[in-house]
Amino acid sequence: MKVSFIICYSSTWPMTKFDKKCWPQPDSELDKKILTQTNNLISQINTIPIKKEIILIDNSGDFISPHNHKNLKILEGFGALWKKYNGSVKGVKGELTGQLNILNISDKIEYDITKNDQAQITSLAYNQGIVAATGDYIIMQHNDTKYLFDTYSKETVIWDALKMLMENNYEYLSIDKKRVKNKDFKEYNSKVEYCADCYWFLCKREFFSKHHIWVDWNRGDDNHLATYTCENKNLKYKHLPGFYEGSDNVENKFWNEYFRYRYNYETNGIRFHLLYNKPFIAHVKGGTGLKKLKRDDFIL
Repeated sequence: MKVSFIICYSSTWPMTKFDKKCWPQPDSELDKKILTQTNNLISQINTIPIKKEIILIDNSGDFISPHNHKNLKILEGFGALWKKYNGSVKGVKGELTGQLNILNISDKIEYDITKNDQAQITSLAYNQGIVAATGDYIIMQHNDTKYLFDTYSKETVIWDALKMLMENNYEYLSIDKKRVKNKDFKEYNSKVEYCADCYWFLCKREFFSKHHIWVDWNRGDDNHLATYTCENKNLKYKHLPGFYEGSDNVENKFWNEYFRYRYNYETNGIRFHLLYNKPFIAHVKGGTGLKKLKRDDFIL
């Protein structure tokens, strides 16, 4: 059994192209933090005793590592291709279309980086990873995450996640629980209260091709189509317990029930999520550009 871990990386310069108001210039201090955090995560994944590949989509063309990471494959993402083709929309479109046509993406793709946005560029990166993956299962995760090996051993954490997926016949496991923000699309189902994203998302490799879907970005945020597809087909899926984007009542209930973990993890706002009622992963949830990583205590 082989798992493909898919991670999206970007420094801050692409945001100066599509969001000049918030990002008038690159943030070199933050870039260093993002690079350190990403390398830390790759090193951690490599210690997990399971057959694996780690696919990193470099969305800015400047990922470097002081480590000789095993099992790592680097793909050029949107920003890297924009640099490679000197801002040629034709060049970016030609290369991405060639990589992604297997997924039959029907969301409108904007190939001009100045007219793009964070959600679309990130989703396209994960789609590149899905197409390139050779594992039996894929785990898409944000680069501001960390496995909590002190409460969930590296020897068992991924195996247990796979066990939960298979024994319950779930289509996917996710730590995401994103609020419904958009209802104006054909797949909308009022039964859906929360949607998946790509913070940490486990499924069989064929999940997306089997259902003729992709990591979308036009339904409120990234990867919401996964949830709507399962709901519309009456298929089982699981959003793991944790500190969500949700109502105050939801968050208060979680913290009341798992206060002992909150006490043990003085994380100053870092989210953590549970597998079989044990914390297994922390997530900075750094926001656009991962700005929270500039605080020293937010490096995982």
